Amino acid sequence: MKESKLLAFVLLTLLVALTGCGSQEPPPEPVTLSFVVQEYEVDYFMPLAEEFMQAHPEITIEISPIRGNFFQAFTEADVVGVNLFNFLQFHSRGAFLDLSPLIEQDNTFSFSDFYPGTVDLFSVDNKVWAIPSGIDTYVMYYNKTLFDQNGLSYPFNEWKWNDLLTAASAIRAGGDGSQYGYAVPDEYADLNAMILITQHGGHLFDDLNNPAAVTFNDPLNVQAMQWYQDLYYDYNVAPTPEQASASFGFGQEMIYRGVLQGDIGMWPGNFSDRGGVTWPVDWDHLNWGMVALPGDVNAATSGLGTGYAISSQTENPEAAWEWLVFISEQIPQTLIPARRSLAESKDFRDRVGIDATSAALQSMQNVTLISPDLLQFQGALENFSQAVADISDGTSSAQEALDWAQEQSQLP
Repeated sequence: MKESKLLAFVLLTLLVALTGCGSQEPPPEPVTLSFVVQEYEVDYFMPLAEEFMQAHPEITIEISPIRGNFFQAFTEADVVGVNLFNFLQFHSRGAFLDLSPLIEQDNTFSFSDFYPGTVDLFSVDNKVWAIPSGIDTYVMYYNKTLFDQNGLSYPFNEWKWNDLLTAASAIRAGGDGSQYGYAVPDEYADLNAMILITQHGGHLFDDLNNPAAVTFNDPLNVQAMQWYQDLYYDYNVAPTPEQASASFGFGQEMIYRGVLQGDIGMWPGNFSDRGGVTWPVDWDHLNWGMVALPGDVNAATSGLGTGYAISSQTENPEAAWEWLVFISEQIPQTLIPARRSLAESKDFRDRVGIDATSAALQSMQNVTLISPDLLQFQGALENFSQAVADISDGTSSAQEALDWAQEQSQLP
């Protein structure tokens, strides 16, 4: 009896041991993921990759900058950073993986934290092709030194066009003739005009949700652009092209030189410009501030979205998804986070400062995200660009320039 009981015990123990061994999952196979970003972003992502790999030792992240052939980079990498324009270009060529199945399988992932409209930027045919990461909104920068020298209070969120004009006039009057209260860099001229029109209650298209025709010479548009022209030729607070070249040197970068010389009181730009991050020269010697754009009838600004996508050629979509979700939960290097919780976090405020955080949150309340639908009007928008140039140059009144752009843009 004792021997049979002992044998039964040994067999039972062995059976339990074998059953336990059979239930253990094999360790995950090692995976290496390639992640390509803009060159200036490499140093930012390196420590994030180290943090991720410590939590996922089976996944190795190799980070490299995009060089040469963009399409080759986007297809050979596993995960890529995208903006609206290269996303549209390469999505049409089948470069990206449909993320919808991965999203459905991940019970921990939700879009509820993302700002409204950001997910739609990278959704086509009811499928999600990229996860939003950041928004680059259009804001106003100002030179605190010029404000202090003229006894002016700094601009504040929810300020108005008249507040801008008052400050710009004081800076212009208080200078030695080479200082101006306001100036717009050439590369932002068209976007700035569009936003001014929106702020004044005008519109460039018949229906923003489903545009079919342009309305360039709408009376409200003309009023907004005439006010803009008056800043140059009536109030004399912004430098005409001739004045800018005389004060800051000839060329497309003359407004940038004026800013760096400390001779421009206010200038609009992208949130990512702050501190000169995207400029050839930093702003270390400038005592600068940032605020949301002034409004008129409406408070309005625009924003360009970025995101992360997975290559359609990846051999490791599940691992790529783990990395993509992780980086979507991080504060972007230069942009406003697409996740509301990150934008409102103490970490974001500590990173960019109180003024920039306030400008970011105010801007996100009034932002219109640049839509891919506008690309169908490329020819018409080129006509609008010429009209803006004619208004800035003073060669045409706002009414004449916008009438011309409207006439040139009529559909056959």
